[in-house]
Amino acid sequence: MPGRPLILQIQDKNIKHTITGIFPEAVNIHLTKDVGEIAYCMHKKYGFNAVLAVKKNDHSYGYLENEVKGLRLDMMDKGVFSYLLKNSKKIDILYLFHYKRINFIYFFLYKLLNPRGIAYLKLDCDIANFDGFFKKTGRNVVKFVLASGLINFAAFITDIFSTEVKEGIDKISSFHPQIGKKLVYIPNGIDAGLAGKIFAEVKKADKKENIIITAGRIGTKQKNSLMLLKALELLDLRDWKVFFVGSVEDDFCGTIADFFEKNPYLRDRVIFKGMLEKKEELYSIYNRAKVFVLTSEFEGFPLVFPEALHFGNLIVTTRIGPADDITDSGRIGFVIGQNDHEALAKKLFEIIKDPGIYASKYDSIIEYSKNFTWDNIASMLYNAVKNTGRSFTDPG
Repeated sequence: MPGRPLILQIQDKNIKHTITGIFPEAVNIHLTKDVGEIAYCMHKKYGFNAVLAVKKNDHSYGYLENEVKGLRLDMMDKGVFSYLLKNSKKIDILYLFHYKRINFIYFFLYKLLNPRGIAYLKLDCDIANFDGFFKKTGRNVVKFVLASGLINFAAFITDIFSTEVKEGIDKISSFHPQIGKKLVYIPNGIDAGLAGKIFAEVKKADKKENIIITAGRIGTKQKNSLMLLKALELLDLRDWKVFFVGSVEDDFCGTIADFFEKNPYLRDRVIFKGMLEKKEELYSIYNRAKVFVLTSEFEGFPLVFPEALHFGNLIVTTRIGPADDITDSGRIGFVIGQNDHEALAKKLFEIIKDPGIYASKYDSIIEYSKNFTWDNIASMLYNAVKNTGRSFTDPG
């Protein structure tokens, strides 16, 4: 099915190549996540036509006007199969998310209609669940055969797989060498150009405020916000403040009320900011803060990590998949054990009582953050595409 190997002409100024992502459930906020940024960064850096195919899920996709200007939305009125039947020949790179059977059926249809097209699957999964996604079932013969068949089919029909975590390369390759041969490391990032337009300069270490920030869906099992609240009960914040940014789950509101009832002296120190939809508001807090805390039980590669790094935040995170990647194995941040609120309180107090800890790491944080920009990630994907040895479809 794949076309014969030819030399790629990605930067041919006479041809506009097209990269298309399909994510039916996308709403406006997805446009500035990996869902939209993959296509957009290839448009901005290499001149691709950037398309995201979605269903009409939001009353407005306002980020198209500024944050990802140049990205085009295609509304799928009749579903993915109908969209691919109509558009596959126009798509040079098709990207999908997650290791799911249906995605490989979509890729099969795409390759049937466009044999020279490049199929890219962004795995976007927590490293702790890699075994569940990829490991063959040994005792059940039927499941073993089905799982093996899917893996072989996936490896055959897909040109590029990517994992957001470096450790994923070795793990997945050891389970399934067929997929490993096509697997690359591509993390998530921040649009540094957009961030620079909002704030021309990141505040220097001595201009930062004594603020700890956490961000996400506050109160979900995944984010484990209770761990941070428990740590704060043990912690002398001195003149520091803690900002919780993000929507709060309804069933967590009682937990917050109990926290303040037991710790009334923290009412003006621990502040719940709610959901900040405007980038300016969120980035303003990052730019003021010194420390970013994530207490998640599991993650793929949260976008808050590169955002926090870009603005010079020292990251303190639980032991999740990308923990070593984002802290450079502890060189520029700290990793805490899961659900160990006492260790978290101890580490935060060390940072609070010794200003030199943050000051000594600041320059390294800023420099290391350059690895996690969408501009840099566009180069990674560009190189992965070139390494397939495949050509794009002919124009027209």
